[in-house]
Amino acid sequence: MSRKGKTGAAKRRPNYPVLTPPIPSVGEMLRYLVREGCLDISKDRKKALDRLCSFSLPDFIVEEASVTREIVDAIGKYAGPHWGALWKRTLEDQSINIRTFVANVDCSAISTERGRQIHMESIAPAIVSGVLEHARERNGPNPAHLIQKPFSAWVKWLEQRLEKSEDPDIAQSSARILLETDDNISFDESSWNRWIQGAPIGKLRPAQISHSLSKVLSPELSNEATGWFIIALLLQNASFEWRNALT
Repeated sequence: MSRKGKTGAAKRRPNYPVLTPPIPSVGEMLRYLVREGCLDISKDRKKALDRLCSFSLPDFIVEEASVTREIVDAIGKYAGPHWGALWKRTLEDQSINIRTFVANVDCSAISTERGRQIHMESIAPAIVSGVLEHARERNGPNPAHLIQKPFSAWVKWLEQRLEKSEDPDIAQSSARILLETDDNISFDESSWNRWIQGAPIGKLRPAQISHSLSKVLSPELSNEATGWFIIALLLQNASFEWRNALT
């Protein structure tokens, strides 16, 4: 008996169209979050992310779910389960929005330049605006300042929280001092000043912030500060034109 007779007819793979960059895709959204948010995911999930960025097909839904789950788990590990849940809802919402866009727009007529513009003006900002919408009740950094100078807004917010501490050493401390005391974090005065002024941040990762703050702050404040740092990092590593799309 033939192999086909033993196993039955093989399933035919649906002939879905390949959506090539820069047409917006769920994979691009997730890659942006991993890259600009300096999130750590496994090599297997990075490979799955590469496939999602190339194809973004309906039958890749399992890989999309696995990458999303690992991103959410990483955020939850750094900033606590509440922030993980916020990002989970945001990514699910934006996945639906992207698929709806692609399903209702003739992407073949979109030029490369226009595709990048669409991604910058609508898809990418929606990630951060979505999580900000979910996090409105969390009394975070000043929204206008957060968009203009994200890291500076985060530092100012954190120091306002430190001032309310009952521990006099923490109350008199600063965000910079807290981070400088961690052997796993290294930066000079020039880098700090550039970050305060809005330059991209390449040396600070959420895992480092979480580790540093959790040693001296309460779990609640450490998680809250790390959650807002991830948002500040995403914003600061984006272009100013990108951030303007949020206003």
